[in-house]
Amino acid sequence: RLSTPAYRLSIEGWRSLERGDLTEAARALTRALALRPDEPVTLYRYARLLFAQRQDDAALVALASIHRRQPSTPPTIYLLACVDAARVKEQQGDVRTAIELYRSAMTVSGGDQRVKQDAQLQLARLASPAR
Repeated sequence: RLSTPAYRLSIEGWRSLERGDLTEAARALTRALALRPDEPVTLYRYARLLFAQRQDDAALVALASIHRRQPSTPPTIYLLACVDAARVKEQQGDVRTAIELYRSAMTVSGGDQRVKQDAQLQLARLASPAR
């Protein structure tokens, strides 16, 4: 898997995104998705690119695709997808969906505990009656 063209392109795209080269990131990630359209890690990286391009609605579509594939998605990627989508949904005023996404994040076995703790804090904040 590490040597497949789709995987290499996905890594190249992620590295370009981290450097701030959105044009190169888009080229590599688009090609990676053309080769493996259902690969959740590449979908997540593509969603992050779309956020960087200020295309939040398109990014949410990519994250929803990851959310639908929970059983086949690595826990870390699923957790990040839930939390990223929840933040954007809250910013858009859709608190109910944000709460559901934070709750989904809390069901993940595995993943980064710091991200889970943040999700738990955000969920408590949104679900509090004082809100």
